[in-house]
Amino acid sequence: MKGFIGPLGDDLPSVVVIVLALTMFFAGLTFALNIYNQKLLSMDVLRGSVDIGRIITQDGLTSSDLFSYKSRAESTAKSYALNFSLYFADDPAGTQTGSCGPNWYKFNYLVAVTSTQPGLDVKLRTLVLCSGRSV
Repeated sequence: MKGFIGPLGDDLPSVVVIVLALTMFFAGLTFALNIYNQKLLSMDVLRGSVDIGRIITQDGLTSSDLFSYKSRAESTAKSYALNFSLYFADDPAGTQTGSCGPNWYKFNYLVAVTSTQPGLDVKLRTLVLCSGRSV
């Protein structure tokens, strides 16, 4: 009976291995579920961004007044809990009224806008839509 520690002492090495194995299993499961939830959230933001773009461009843009187009899409943005900004990339005054946040989706649309200058009926402009969730 030399070296006999007792019933608990003989099982202690196997108990430690089992506890470590269970810890690693549940840590891996938690990590996988967190990645899955992040992907679902990212897909939800993308879906909302596409819906915002669809609503803004569905009837066409007839003027350079972006306020009316923003007000059209605000209810959709609220339903997805998104923030968005809308501006023309080729703004001659250089006053971009919005910007993209980090990890936001940025969509560029080439749109035909009715010009206010005499003699020019339609002008092609680049409409930029940035949307995402603020952290």
